Amino acid sequence: MFKLSESKTPGPYTVNEATGTSVDCIKQIFPTCKPDELNFILFSTDGTHGSGTTIEEYEECFKLKNNLDFENQNEDTKEECVATLEIGITYLIIQPRIVKVYYGVCNPASLDEIEYLKKLRDLSKVEIASIG
Repeated sequence: MFKLSESKTPGPYTVNEATGTSVDCIKQIFPTCKPDELNFILFSTDGTHGSGTTIEEYEECFKLKNNLDFENQNEDTKEECVATLEIGITYLIIQPRIVKVYYGVCNPASLDEIEYLKKLRDLSKVEIASIG
């Protein structure tokens, strides 16, 4: 689900890139949705590997796209939502003790997966705040 990034990383640091856009890549690291001080995640990380789309922005478009009324939306709204869903949500998983990071883009396929990401984000914030 992850591969060592082709970019050269100095010293003992390890950077891994997701090989797919499924939420399963994230669940590989957090199968029970329980981050801790050794494993946590940031979303909407933007930059070289994607956009800054938030989970909530993705959710809004996901709900709209799956609404029976989607075809009645104006063209700009439809195009924006389709683009948001295609772009996905960027993330960065950090394992500070072993200096390892994982990054990628996920495209949640259900509202349950979206809720999983929100919960994981909220629990990660608590863990990050407790470090140091």
